[in-house]
Amino acid sequence: MTILANPGDAGSRPAWLWRPSLIVFLSSACIMVLELVVGRIVAPYVGMSLYTWTVIIGVVLGITIDRAILAHSQPASHGDHESEQSLLAERLRSDLDLTDAQLREVESILVQQQAAVDSAWLNVRGHLHNSVDSVRSAIERVLTPEQRRGFSDWWDQLHVGGEGASGTGGIHN
Repeated sequence: MTILANPGDAGSRPAWLWRPSLIVFLSSACIMVLELVVGRIVAPYVGMSLYTWTVIIGVVLGITIDRAILAHSQPASHGDHESEQSLLAERLRSDLDLTDAQLREVESILVQQQAAVDSAWLNVRGHLHNSVDSVRSAIERVLTPEQRRGFSDWWDQLHVGGEGASGTGGIHN
């Protein structure tokens, strides 16, 4: 049995092409090539010094860090369960050669268990909110009034896109 990248698509690429470690390795290699190309392009104008390479690598790291922060600041998607369940069931069907009856049973199990997962997430989320609020309050008790204002601004920037002054903005649905 051949494992395919896209279930049900006989013409799709093998699954090993879509492994996260391979994608990260190839994208890192491409970024390194771009750094070298940029270094060669700017060399006639600014030279090939340590400062030139430091700036090039710094810009790439800055972009990388910016993307990582942006990715973590985006709320997690917990809304489209049906399509996720359908994709998982189809993948299992393809990889395990499930019959139609087995597929229906797997889909039923996924739907039934989703309510339990949602309930657990709401419970955990409440505990996380309380813990974050507790940490913020404890830190604020140590600070002077002026430091508290600075801390509050810093905290709000750290938790951009969150739920405002409650300090739990970094925890998303």
